[in-house]
Amino acid sequence: MTLQTSSLEVQSLKRILQITGKGVTHLAFELSPSIEGLGFMIYTDGSKMDNAVGSAYTVFHNGTEVQTWKCHMSPHNSVFQAEALALLKAIEWAQTTRAEYFTIYTDSLSVLYAINDPRHTSPLVFQIQETLRNTSPFPKLGISWVKAHVGDQGNERADTLAKEAAQDRYAVQKD
Repeated sequence: MTLQTSSLEVQSLKRILQITGKGVTHLAFELSPSIEGLGFMIYTDGSKMDNAVGSAYTVFHNGTEVQTWKCHMSPHNSVFQAEALALLKAIEWAQTTRAEYFTIYTDSLSVLYAINDPRHTSPLVFQIQETLRNTSPFPKLGISWVKAHVGDQGNERADTLAKEAAQDRYAVQKD
């Protein structure tokens, strides 16, 4: 199985060390040399259909899916919350894996902008910021936006998993 990916320039999430109180004062997306195709490629997604919400990620390594995670959420949750939870869980999974390269792809620009805002009010965004801040530095971690529904195999797989999780109220998989 060959993983087809869009040709995107990977953006690294760089942590700035100036911290005031609790939280991150600044997270910046800066262009870095592309690490696309190296190491683990993690795709995240969230889905809301009618009164159903799901969150998921999938991990590919050398073109093979090696890990999935999905979770059914309360119908009161938003797509933003589902997308943010998927990103958080993907980062947490990456923390547990001893590998040199990770690229996390999300189709949620709103979550990317939110984690770059030190004053964002979402508890999930705060948790993502804290996780990135308190994690020992990854050798190479990229977080990149990928356009949705254009045939990117990894993004489509994450979308399918998120929809499955939304429809199955018992869908909870621990990573």
